[in-house]
Amino acid sequence: MKILSLHDLPKVNETPLARVIHLDTMLIVEFDDNNENRVTLQFSPIQAFRWTTIDCYEVLDNLLLISRNILELLNSEWVRQLTETLSSVDHSARFMENVRHFLIPLGDGVLEVVASDVGKAPDIHF
Repeated sequence: MKILSLHDLPKVNETPLARVIHLDTMLIVEFDDNNENRVTLQFSPIQAFRWTTIDCYEVLDNLLLISRNILELLNSEWVRQLTETLSSVDHSARFMENVRHFLIPLGDGVLEVVASDVGKAPDIHF
């Protein structure tokens, strides 16, 4: 597995004050960046996501969560497993060929998202 640091996305503040919102086929993630500005990212369409507390997160290879960068995991085992499951359910489906495995360090936990894309989200108020 190869790990990429996504430098075009903002770094997460040490105290991100994160909020994660699941809406249909998208995941909205709000957090504070290094300059304490509120950032809202949209991951869509999503196929899976998981939250793991930092105490229970198994650090992969030389993965440095302290960098506070949003990461992309290439050749992800999780994506491979999801793809195999999809293939057993619908052998003609091809949408997993376009997904990416994102990892976002959010203070007390790590959010992982399997989605096709990430970008700035429109303002959503709840």
